[in-house]
Amino acid sequence: MRNLLLSIAVVGVFGCASTQVMRTDLTPRAARSPEQVVFLTEVPDRPFTVIALLKVSDQGWGMDTSKILLKKAAELGGDAVLITGESQSMSAGASSGGGVTTAVVVPVKDTSARVIVFKKQP
Repeated sequence: MRNLLLSIAVVGVFGCASTQVMRTDLTPRAARSPEQVVFLTEVPDRPFTVIALLKVSDQGWGMDTSKILLKKAAELGGDAVLITGESQSMSAGASSGGGVTTAVVVPVKDTSARVIVFKKQP
């Protein structure tokens, strides 16, 4: 039982996501707080510029990728994160110990998004 609790604690501490960033606009922008970034699932009506493309994978850890997207958009100085796609796949792995090998299959969630800044209107 103690080993199981230790394993759960280790997974909780070391579980991480993979984030890919492709800048499409190299204009320097001040970072902002993630709370200032808007999360969008539809293209906004007002004019905007895409400053980066993001792809986040939870690597099978079941993480909330929306928080990761908002944080990365804030670091880049974005006004909003526009979700462009989500997919889920299965990943397989094996774990061995004590003479026993266990196969594990976990769902992996990938989310693609655009970081946008709204154009100033006169």
